Amino acid sequence: MARVNTNTKKNKKSSNNKKEVRRSNVVTQEESPKGEAFFKIVLWLMFAAFLAAATWLIVQTIINNNDKETKPFESEMYVTLDEVKALDASENFKETTNENLKKAFSTTKLDVYVYFYNSSLTDGKEVYQTEDSKLIKELWENAKKETYKNEADEEVNFYSFEGNFTVFFFDFANQDYTLKNFTNTGTSEAFPYLGKISAVEDTREVAKGKNVSAQLKDLIQKSKSK
Repeated sequence: MARVNTNTKKNKKSSNNKKEVRRSNVVTQEESPKGEAFFKIVLWLMFAAFLAAATWLIVQTIINNNDKETKPFESEMYVTLDEVKALDASENFKETTNENLKKAFSTTKLDVYVYFYNSSLTDGKEVYQTEDSKLIKELWENAKKETYKNEADEEVNFYSFEGNFTVFFFDFANQDYTLKNFTNTGTSEAFPYLGKISAVEDTREVAKGKNVSAQLKDLIQKSKSK
């Protein structure tokens, strides 16, 4: 009888162990699909985040490239036709809504230059401004960048140079306007023009075409001064 009892106990233990293994397998099988689902969700979220970041970078690249094509120089330093007309006005030319122009005119010792060019010129007519645009880029290597907040609490970049001057840009392409109050310092009428507004004397003068290179080279030397 003792042997029978021993075998019975062993059989019961074995049976219990099998039941526990089965229960463990059932629990594992129930948890396994949940774990896989959670893992898939995490992967999809990571993929979605990556896709969103990649899309944002592509859009920003397209925008920046388009901006560089239409505005090859510093985009923050461009002026509009209305602002050019105001700069060319015989009186109150310092009145402007352009944040950077305001900043330039509020610095009393800062001479303001405007590089007038025409991006629509072709067939060799752009001969002077092709060379002078290279000088502008060389000049910009010495630019001092200042970031400030405007009245709308937006960050604005302002560029100036050693020698107390700054340079703005205007594209005359498809613009029907002739400067009236800038004194012409040269006989050439070819593009580009380089207008200068003296902060001290409130005078306005403009060099044109082949006369611009010498002016730009002079500014490059001033921008390198310490």
